[in-house]
Amino acid sequence: MDTRAFRSADIGSDHYLVSTTIKLKLCKVDKRGNIRSKFDLQQLMDVDVSKRFRIQLRNKFQLLTSEAERDCKNKDDPEERLELKSVVLERAYVKTAEEVLGYREARRKPWISAESWLLIEQRKGIKQKL
Repeated sequence: MDTRAFRSADIGSDHYLVSTTIKLKLCKVDKRGNIRSKFDLQQLMDVDVSKRFRIQLRNKFQLLTSEAERDCKNKDDPEERLELKSVVLERAYVKTAEEVLGYREARRKPWISAESWLLIEQRKGIKQKL
């Protein structure tokens, strides 16, 4: 909107000091596209679910490792093997969590217990009846 050069500014250089005023219009960023689904980790508190998760994770990791070793082009390169193991580990955890745990509901807060949610639902039902 406005630009000015100050020739009299004593800054110890042969350049001039420039001051500018601009008008900038920024658009709103849509944050809804970045919402990540989170796994229902509360289920791991259950002993049976935790045991099933560990068994399936071990099986998935062995299966994916054998497939990756077969497809690996350069088996002598330690960096490539490390990267491969990292990818296999991540895939194993994600696939196992999807199958065993599933995703948690978006509106549920993890620090509120199941009993509290039941009481909240009962209270909502009473309010609707009134």
